[in-house]
Amino acid sequence: MLDAQAPAPSSTGIEPILSLRLRAESWDWFDAGTEGRYGLGHAFARFGATQRSAAWQWRLEGAAVALIGLPTDAALASPQGALGLGAVYYAANAQETSPSSIFLRQAWLRWTRDGHAIRGGRFEFGDGLERTPRDPSLAALKAQRIGQRLVGSFAFSPVQRAFDGAQYSYDRGATNLTAVAMRPTAGAFSVDAQEGLNVNLAYASASHGRVGDTGEIDARLFGLWYSDRRGTVPVDNRALAARQADRGDINVVTIGGHLIGNRRVGDATIDGLVWGAVQVGEWGTLDHGATAIAVEGGVQHASFPWSLWLRGGWLHTSGDGDAADARHGSFFQVLPTPRLYARFPFYNLMNSSELFVTASAKPARSVGMRAGVHAVSVAETADLWYLGGGAFDQTTFGFVGRPSSGASSLAAVIDLSVSWQVRPKIALELYGAAARGGDVVSRIYDGNRNGGFLYVETTFTR
Repeated sequence: MLDAQAPAPSSTGIEPILSLRLRAESWDWFDAGTEGRYGLGHAFARFGATQRSAAWQWRLEGAAVALIGLPTDAALASPQGALGLGAVYYAANAQETSPSSIFLRQAWLRWTRDGHAIRGGRFEFGDGLERTPRDPSLAALKAQRIGQRLVGSFAFSPVQRAFDGAQYSYDRGATNLTAVAMRPTAGAFSVDAQEGLNVNLAYASASHGRVGDTGEIDARLFGLWYSDRRGTVPVDNRALAARQADRGDINVVTIGGHLIGNRRVGDATIDGLVWGAVQVGEWGTLDHGATAIAVEGGVQHASFPWSLWLRGGWLHTSGDGDAADARHGSFFQVLPTPRLYARFPFYNLMNSSELFVTASAKPARSVGMRAGVHAVSVAETADLWYLGGGAFDQTTFGFVGRPSSGASSLAAVIDLSVSWQVRPKIALELYGAAARGGDVVSRIYDGNRNGGFLYVETTFTR
């Protein structure tokens, strides 16, 4: 959960921070052998203190993480590669089966006055979360389908990430202006999450909302600059030798925005969402240019049981159609929380096309359910099937890719999650997904098309 962007106006005493998340995962990758079927566990604890007043707020927070039972044989030679995230955790932690660590998670100070706020230190940040709509369902939609598409804390991962830098924001009525300069920390998959990375980001946005008699809208324009100077081997559709010879900086500028809103029509509430971005820059020795767009809509009705919410949408992000030219055309997802947009995390929003339908419901006040059907393809068959969530250490690029082999169909996915607020400070979640791989998958994994992912997670908070 990301920190609130503005402190409460009243003074408080020092408040302790304490939470524990436990998760057990079961993986069934598309590999036809037994290597892709395994289980693992991890624990993530946060502890510290915070205090706020009308003008000042500070937060000092540590974290402890432990991964348990990582698979030792869940990685094969290219193009099969890592068979699920268990293999990624194992490789990112010096091939230890149960790595652990303690590190500084957050340490920041914020000053606020007359709508202006300045924060400096180590903090969490997610793009698109600069302001919160007044309507609860629209606020939930923004958090789940707008926030952290390009920059986020990767909260689903065992270790997560934070940012070192400074943030300025200005709030006046329904308008927010935000500017941030920062560097990401290591983490995400690696338990060695203390150091900052040689990656620079600058982000600025202008957001505005409007509440009417029958609904609400929320809009944002943003710019994001990303500069990676680590000298890692980039991941794209060029031959390995060409990529190994190109250790130049990656500089990408992303300009984009979103518009979301809902409207009550009789006993129904209809919502809509549009998000889009254009990228330019330098990809080592190549010029970079890419695009992305997402369009979604949904409906809730008073006659639907269990507050049922039906939604559907379409996403398309550009790929690179020619590995031999001087231009890199694959959309770059930067440093997102990718699992928000790929709940079975075997793909991300790079060279991707997706159609989906979801249904959310609340059969009880403390119970929530969400089911979905997704059809996922690669946008350019000459490009790669991409996975990953961005830089997480100094030597690994952070994304991986497998050949599409001239095919476009990646997979059809069905999934279901159930969340239960057992007690005010105890939450339980169960998630399961099954995927039927398309031609891209079957050509890599010798005709095997089936994959699955299951986890159970418990969270305790003070």
